[in-house]
Amino acid sequence: MPRPSLASAAACCAACTLLSCGSAQVLPPPSAADGSTEPHLFDADSPLRPDAETVAEDASAGAIDAGSSAPDSAAGISADASLPGAADAQACSPATCESLGVECGTWPDGCGHDLPCGDCPASSTCQQGHCVTTERVDCSGLANHEGFELCAQTDQTCSGLFTNGVGCTAFCAAAGLPCLARYGGDLGCQKEPQNVLSCADDNGHLSDWCECGRGAACQPATCTSLGAECGTFADGCGSDLTCGACNAPSTCVQGHCVDSSQLDCSGIAAHAGFELCVDTAQTCAGVFTNGAGCEAYCAAAGLRCVASYGGDSGCQKEPLNILSCGGASGRLSDWCECGPDVPPDPNCSTSASDPPRQLEMHFRSATFQNRSAWVLTCRDYAYTAMYAEHEECDSQYQAGSCRGSAHFAFNVPRGRYDVFMTGMHTTNRNPAGALVRVRVDGTEQVATVNQRDSAGLVADLVGNYCLGGNVEIILDSTVSGQSDSVQKVRLVPNTR
Repeated sequence: MPRPSLASAAACCAACTLLSCGSAQVLPPPSAADGSTEPHLFDADSPLRPDAETVAEDASAGAIDAGSSAPDSAAGISADASLPGAADAQACSPATCESLGVECGTWPDGCGHDLPCGDCPASSTCQQGHCVTTERVDCSGLANHEGFELCAQTDQTCSGLFTNGVGCTAFCAAAGLPCLARYGGDLGCQKEPQNVLSCADDNGHLSDWCECGRGAACQPATCTSLGAECGTFADGCGSDLTCGACNAPSTCVQGHCVDSSQLDCSGIAAHAGFELCVDTAQTCAGVFTNGAGCEAYCAAAGLRCVASYGGDSGCQKEPLNILSCGGASGRLSDWCECGPDVPPDPNCSTSASDPPRQLEMHFRSATFQNRSAWVLTCRDYAYTAMYAEHEECDSQYQAGSCRGSAHFAFNVPRGRYDVFMTGMHTTNRNPAGALVRVRVDGTEQVATVNQRDSAGLVADLVGNYCLGGNVEIILDSTVSGQSDSVQKVRLVPNTR
């Protein structure tokens, strides 16, 4: 049974401009990482600091058959020629114009072919996948307004400050344009580029910096696109999106109805050979110190093991050392995570000739949509960012892009799998959690992963799913406008 899928929803990034829409691109192995100090990740208030932890990876690694549940440092992992990145082209699911969010131009389809998405009318040109009129905008309505300062003008944009508290929507409307981006600002054409605001905010500021232009029409999020079944969210275009309510005793947690009854972890806490380290409404977690194994640890609370990691006494968890829940590891102590017991899934059959096996893909073999939003060659992990400082070590990154998605495609033997996503945790990551989409032959389930702490590189459990055939795991940063991170995705068989 999957752990509760928690959908993430936040306003689309207000700083996205015409440069923020891009193509899907398969990333080649990069050159050696830049040795300079790591720039801060997206949060203007976060000080510069080195990585909490960096794990070396083979730059040529693609989707691989990891073979066992050994820790990341284990040797002898061999490539599986049937997986994406190998000769079997049938394993690749090509992108479409709709999935890329473009209406014109020609783009890579992620499978080695070009994807034509049409042409624009004579009065428009194709800019980053959208038809934009070539007629010069008229900023005179701003220049002639006594409560506005017109500070910059191009063929397609007008930028400046309101000084009377009316907001950017009214500022841009004076030129007959929509607001594309809003920042803090002050009299005398002073822009605060790291203070990103929402175009629609009524924040009470006397003055802010506004950027206006034709751009592509805003596409509001839907409950389906956010993977939400309850709650109210920003739709990214200045309005609220209501996705319903939950029936008692469930409560709405990040867009999904979750049983609010509290698990009873007391059986673990009372056991002399067990340490209870985490006790929440949905999880009991900690360390066995007597060699009993995670199945016995969780059974003490009437629960089932949902994830196992290396661990040691004193509530020490090895977040990159993923182990199997089942069977004895022969270790005196491991970290266990427990959830409600569920019956086996009779609809997730397996094949004796092609049984489930562990699979893994590094971000360097993933496909990225809107490549300019991603920082890919600065560190041994990928992350979305906002500021120009990252351009020094990644020439394809463009400041202010902020929206993008990372796609990990697998050809999977049918069975139940735990899906793990390894990413760099920092205190300035997405406060709503990284949005992860699990797609299997046209169906989709959504979950969130909390990366907002100082734990460094962590292999987070996304959930347990029935997978088979063409499977795509997506880190989706297109709706939040916040910083998310991924190093690799791992699929681990788990038949619970």
